[in-house]
Amino acid sequence: MFKCAVLIVCYLALVTAQQLSDYVNPSSYQSACGKNEYFEKCTFECPPEKTCETRLINVFCPAVVMPCIPKCICKPGFYRNGPGGECISEEECGPACPEGEVYKDCRDPCVDESCDAMGSLIPGCKSPESCEPGCACREGFYKLYNFICVPKCYCPGFWDSPESCGKNEYFDKCTFECPPEKTCEDRLIDWACPGVIMPCIPKCVCKAGYYRKVAGGECISEAECGPACGENEEYKDCRNPCIDESCDAMGSLIPNCTAPEPCEPGCACKEGYYKFFDLCMPKCFCPKMRDSPECRWW
Repeated sequence: MFKCAVLIVCYLALVTAQQLSDYVNPSSYQSACGKNEYFEKCTFECPPEKTCETRLINVFCPAVVMPCIPKCICKPGFYRNGPGGECISEEECGPACPEGEVYKDCRDPCVDESCDAMGSLIPGCKSPESCEPGCACREGFYKLYNFICVPKCYCPGFWDSPESCGKNEYFDKCTFECPPEKTCEDRLIDWACPGVIMPCIPKCVCKAGYYRKVAGGECISEAECGPACGENEEYKDCRNPCIDESCDAMGSLIPNCTAPEPCEPGCACKEGYYKFFDLCMPKCFCPKMRDSPECRWW
């Protein structure tokens, strides 16, 4: 048994919030906030605002620089009754369960949910006549080290053995759910993991220098993967270095710049994105666009 767990704390690399939020006047937006909401000058796309259903679930975010998003959010103790819904109290939300669990109106406390027992009854346990509601592992999920509900294949005796690893893989006794294994597409993106204790998950992982072709796919070399770019960038076979991608220029040509022939491939901001603090951001985060009608949040 590999009963190990670690405290993983990753820190998001964030845009200087003050520099971005200085462009926002709270009084311009406060009146737009609904019941049980308040205006926050600087929120981020990840993690998303918690809903009644997801309030007990931690969300993994890529460790990339994120722009401030000024918007109305729920007051402490209130949650959205659905994505984009109204903010209601936790009492109004009703029950919620952690990842891998479901709420049952009648939960049998005599069912042993551990990986060792796999749902068998606890010897000598007598179920109460009037059962009580509560959270239980989903069907096909069991408690790993009495910690979290995981799919059966993560339980000892069901996980992959060293002999079952594929080409360009090796068996790692202790991996973690976050950060996830890198794929060809996201290999240049870092992840920020919540500061929670995570159990070891023994499984086959890619060897150094190899990446999953897709999530859960085969491991291939970086050369086979092909090019990859940073957040909000895309690879172009013919990139024009004379295009100024900055927020100030917004895609105009650099004066007196001559594009080389033949052109060279490389990464460039996606359409509608421009360089702000040296990162590709949606154009609405460029200072010159902040008062544009198309960039108003309300």
